[in-house]
Formats: sequence, C-alpha cells, structure tokens
Amino acid sequence: MSNREVMAGAFFGIIAIIVALGALRYPLGSFTNMGPGLFPLLLGCALGLVAVAMIVQGLGDSARIDVTWAECRGLVCTIAAVVFFALALKHLGLNVTVLVASLIASVGSQTFRLRRALVVAVVIGAGCHILFLELLSLRLAAWPPFIGG
Repeated sequence: MSNREVMAGAFFGIIAIIVALGALRYPLGSFTNMGPGLFPLLLGCALGLVAVAMIVQGLGDSARIDVTWAECRGLVCTIAAVVFFALALKHLGLNVTVLVASLIASVGSQTFRLRRALVVAVVIGAGCHILFLELLSLRLAAWPPFIGG
C-alpha cells in the first residue's frame, strides 16, 4: 500500500468532483454541438477515473492507511495558499497577496527554510507584478488601500 498514491487519488477525486459539479452549471449541449460545460464535465469524469485507479492501486493488499501530518502538510498548505489568494487579492493588492500566499505554500515543504522561502516569494511577487500589472495591464491593485494601492 502506498499512502502517497491513496492521498493523491483522494485529492484528485475531490478536484474531479468540484470540476464536474462546476461544469453542470453551464449548458452541456451534445457531442455534435458542444456547450461550454461538456468539456469540463468530461475532464472531471476522466480525472475521477484516474483518482479511483490511484486509490485502488495504492490500497493494494492492505486496507490500512496511516497518514501523518508531514504527509498532509504540503497539501494543506497549498490549499490554504490558494484560498488565501482568492480571499485576499481584492483587499491586499497583488504584491502583498502573492508574497503571503507564496510563504504559506512554502511552509508545506518538508525542507522549509524561512530565508529561502522569502527569496522565492519576492521573486514570484516581482514576476507576477511585471507580468500581470506591467505587461498585461490587468486592472488589479498593486498594493493595499492603506499603503496607497
């Protein structure tokens, strides 16, 4: 039994359900005249099949699953970073949000080092600022309102 395969399969299963349910909010159409929801629905179903295969393969002969915090930390921190980004972007601006979300995601690494995480977060933040605000001219605040964004 492989804990990693079971956990990855469960994660893919959750994502597959979210994608498939989200696709149902749009018209499906038919295979000859596809609506905007059909392709995401098919992708969600395909990902669900992959998830089931991974879980079955991971369980193998034994049905006992031992999951430790160290194995879940990366997944939890990644999801927390995405949720933080979605909730904070409007209020904190792109630069602060990317910096903090990068740090939250970095905590999930088993080899986490604060100095390295800060350097990576600053580089990612600068890259996002250049790409989204300067090159693509997206209408996002760079800084929070209390700093001058």
